[in-house]
Amino acid sequence: MTRYRAIQLAITALCIVAAASSVRAHHSHATFYDPCKSLTLEGRLESIQWKQPHILLDLKLDDGTTYHAEWMGLRGLTDSGGLARAQDALKFGARVVIVGNLLREAAQIRASFAAYTPDTRGPNLIDVTQIRRADSSWSVEQQGPPCAGK
Repeated sequence: MTRYRAIQLAITALCIVAAASSVRAHHSHATFYDPCKSLTLEGRLESIQWKQPHILLDLKLDDGTTYHAEWMGLRGLTDSGGLARAQDALKFGARVVIVGNLLREAAQIRASFAAYTPDTRGPNLIDVTQIRRADSSWSVEQQGPPCAGK
């Protein structure tokens, strides 16, 4: 094996390891959200931010409570060809139903991620596993992490 080929293989291996570790770190939602605590909410979209790594939604319930939701990455919608339909369905004021997992207590999160600082959006944070228009004209569901049981 030539020296050039050995260097190429080493660089490729390092890139694969770096990519795998960043994917694992980014997709550790079970560290932050409890897959055993699911919640179904219905309300109106107060805001939606179409950005990476996650789409951020603010949902105002009929009682005035606001929940902040993190939804799948924008790339997932783009890759599946569903971005345009999602953007048409999810506009300010749209009535939606969101199913998701609640944020864990700060102490639970710190047990796995010592550098955790509470989110500035407050305690009403959920990780979306399903979202649909209340009139059932559009919906998307994604598989969340399994509940390990309690």
